[in-house]
Amino acid sequence: FSTFTQPNGDYYLETNDGNFSVAPSYNSLPTYFNINPTTNNINFNSLGNSATLDFCLDSSQNINDLKVTIYPITSARPGFESEYRILYTNLGTTTLSGTINFSYDNTKLNYLSATKNPISQTSNQLTFNYNNISAMQTRSINVKFDVFAPPTSNINDILDFSTTIFPTVGDHTSTDNSYTFQQTLVGSYDPNDIRV
Repeated sequence: FSTFTQPNGDYYLETNDGNFSVAPSYNSLPTYFNINPTTNNINFNSLGNSATLDFCLDSSQNINDLKVTIYPITSARPGFESEYRILYTNLGTTTLSGTINFSYDNTKLNYLSATKNPISQTSNQLTFNYNNISAMQTRSINVKFDVFAPPTSNINDILDFSTTIFPTVGDHTSTDNSYTFQQTLVGSYDPNDIRV
């Protein structure tokens, strides 16, 4: 069995009766974190039992380690809106604040809105700030664009995006502080679309 944390940080898992060994997944944790205890054993001998298990995640080191990625929420189609998610995570042990630069192809896209207002904007770049992101916390910003219609943007054109999260100086794993993403424009050719 496996489960993920709930929005409040708790986790919930329904099982059958029997003996179980419960442990957090170590695969995604950086090596500078310690888990105590590493496993908990429980025994359910009938229906309707419940148990509360706690695991402590700690580190004796002060580590700055940020990560940023971009995900498409919608397909990109010429003449329609498209939306993207900037996902950023504090993988370190300290609380951090800084900025995120998000670059896009302004020859094919027009910025419409974001779930967080940018602190600055140029023709092809948005800058967002973030404050007090705690250790192991993930946040997101959704960004919406208008994809220019043909002949400016056409099916099979490539949209280029990149993002960088700051501060990068002193970051434990600086290779994940930047992320690039390419998306191909899709759509159907409409034989009824007649232009003069």
